[in-house]
Amino acid sequence: MAVAGVEADASGTSFTPSQASLEGIQRAVDVSSAATRGNYTGPLVAAVTFIPLLTTSSPSPSILLVSSLGAVIPPPTRTLYCSTKAASLLLYQALSIEHPAIAFTSVLPSTVEGDFRASAVDSGPVREKDPNKHGLKRDDVARRCIEAVDEGERTVFMPR
Repeated sequence: MAVAGVEADASGTSFTPSQASLEGIQRAVDVSSAATRGNYTGPLVAAVTFIPLLTTSSPSPSILLVSSLGAVIPPPTRTLYCSTKAASLLLYQALSIEHPAIAFTSVLPSTVEGDFRASAVDSGPVREKDPNKHGLKRDDVARRCIEAVDEGERTVFMPR
């Protein structure tokens, strides 16, 4: 709702303002389109591009999706981010059934250190702890991704 300029009270039964404006609704459409492009269409394009290539050229074809723990445990205020991450996760799960010759791995980290949130398309106020102090280290996530692909793991949860 915040993406449309509407804030709910603590109980979720009252809103300020009481209705989304036309501009707020348009912003929600624009932001959801941007989130979908990055978090769903991007992985779709990668899959369409690389599945045929990997199937015909690699002795051990593998595809990694770096998703988010939010794809399976959605935190409040991250609705668009989590729903588009969940969509790409389901896309890759379906593709893994359709293309059993390819090893699909999905890594779902919690918040990762850095300023990723600053460039989030759904923006809004940052309501979580400072990722640079409390987030997973980028190198640790990268190492775990490589290990998961090398070991043929399907889904890796990285809560901390």
